This record gives sequence, structure tokens and C-alpha cells, in this order.
Amino acid sequence: MYKNTVIIILILVVITLIIVNQIIEPFTNIKLAIHTVFIIDENALFLEEWINYHLDLGFDEIYLYDNTGSIGRNGSSTTINKYNINFTEINNEKYVADVKSIVEANPQVHYITWQPKDEKNNIVYGYNKSVNNYITKYGSNNDWTAFIDVDEYIYLNNGNLKQYIRDKGPTYNKIVIKQRKYEDRYCNLDKSIRDIDSFIDVNTDGWAPKNICKNINLNEMQSKHNMHGIHMSNEKAYYSDVKELRFNHYNVNKKQVKWMHGWFKTDKPFKIIKDTQPLPKSNRNILPKKYNKKYYEENRHKFCADIF
Repeated sequence: MYKNTVIIILILVVITLIIVNQIIEPFTNIKLAIHTVFIIDENALFLEEWINYHLDLGFDEIYLYDNTGSIGRNGSSTTINKYNINFTEINNEKYVADVKSIVEANPQVHYITWQPKDEKNNIVYGYNKSVNNYITKYGSNNDWTAFIDVDEYIYLNNGNLKQYIRDKGPTYNKIVIKQRKYEDRYCNLDKSIRDIDSFIDVNTDGWAPKNICKNINLNEMQSKHNMHGIHMSNEKAYYSDVKELRFNHYNVNKKQVKWMHGWFKTDKPFKIIKDTQPLPKSNRNILPKKYNKKYYEENRHKFCADIF
């Protein structure tokens, strides 16, 4: 009788441990991913550093949706981005081989050719469709996904990113992160992104946030959704403080400054602050800065803001 009781107790203990482990495991051993849509020629100069940084931060997988050939959006084209920067003239060469070598060197990085077309057979951005493609093909491979661009660097002030997300996971399924504004990448081709150490002192509340989402709650994106509001089922969002968790946005140039004056309805100059929370340094190699220096030096003043 005693022996049977002990066996039953041991079986119940094992079953309890299995159940507890199934409840706790998703929060203690999570896989983090990044989804991004990009154009090789616009981002190749910066891609390796961006990848290295986020792998060091704790991301396990990065999904690169290559939108090369797109007719563009928000004033951009196949050769000029939405800030009027002619990246093809600056780069002056094709970087497909460089990018593919980066992918081959990092098995965690997945390259996806992304060229959806409109009714006129033009390659278009198709961001929402790219998210739906990611959900269908890769979503179940990861637990949480950050939806950001290649000119955006996620920054956590203290601690470990996975631990931070684990702590939020039981209560929330989306972490909304605000941006801090730094000088454009294309205005700092002589240095690492990690060495850009000044930002504009502006309040970015409600201004184009990005999301880190729990994959099991990701829902298909519809036309009413966008990258700033990834569609979730039973959404429970945590809004992080910009000093706690944010993304550094390296896109402040002349066009962006003009837009910000309109956004804030002011003609007063913006205050520049020295960053006391810089990106951590790294010994990992970055892509060599191969670009057309003559064109860059002659045209930099046309798109770089003079406030830094």
C-alpha cells in the first residue's frame, strides 16, 4: 500500500513539473527575431554593423526582406530615398555579393527576395504582405519579433534584452518602443554608427513607434495596419520609457528637420544633446566604407542638416 502511494505521488510530481515547465519555459528560454524590409544598395554600407549589433544584443534570427527594384514610397524611387539622398551615386557600385557574403557568414541571418508587384507590374514595397509572409513561413520558429528598419538600433539601458522581454511576457504580448533621433547614417560615413553620440532633444511620444511582438499573437496585417501598429490578437501592450528601452533612429537630415519643425509647429532651433547612453562598443568588423567620396563631399551639404 505504502509503495503504491509513493509511486502515485512521484507520478503526480512528474506531471506537475511537466505542466509547470510548459507554463514557464516560454518565458525562460525565448527566441528573438527581427523582421525588416530593405533595399541592398541603400543599406549595404551599414548592414553588417547593424546585424552584428543586434546579434550581440541577443537576437537569435534576422530576416532580411530585400525589396530591391521597388518604385519606392513617400517620395523615394529606385535610386533616391525618401530623404532625397541619391544612394546609388554615393555607393557607386552594386553590393549584392557583399550582402550575400554577410548572410553566408551568419547562419542566423535569412535573406528573402521580396519583390511584390502592383497591377502595372511594378515592384512595390508591400510591407504588410511581408509581415504576413513572415508570420506564415517563419513565425512559429521564434517567440518574439522586432519589426524595425536598418537605420534603427534597439537600445536597452540596463540588463539583458531576453530577460527584459521575459519579465514582460506573462502580462504583455507587445512592447511598444519609441525613438530617439540621431544624425543620418549618410552624414557619418567616416565613422561607425556606434560612434554617433549626439541626438536631438525632442519628445517622440506618439511619433512612429516600433513594436516587439509575441509571435503567437501576431495577426494578419490588413490595409488599415502599418509598421507602427503591428496587428495582434488580444493585444496587451507595454509602452516602454525612451530612457529604458527604445530604438535609436539615425535619420536626421535636412528633410527630416524640416518635417520636425512642421510636426512641432515651431521655427526655433532644436537642442542637441551629448549622448550619455551610447551604443556599446564592439570589436566585430563592419562592412568597409566603399563609396564615391568625391560625389559625397560635393553633395553632402544638400541633404545633411547643419544643426549637429
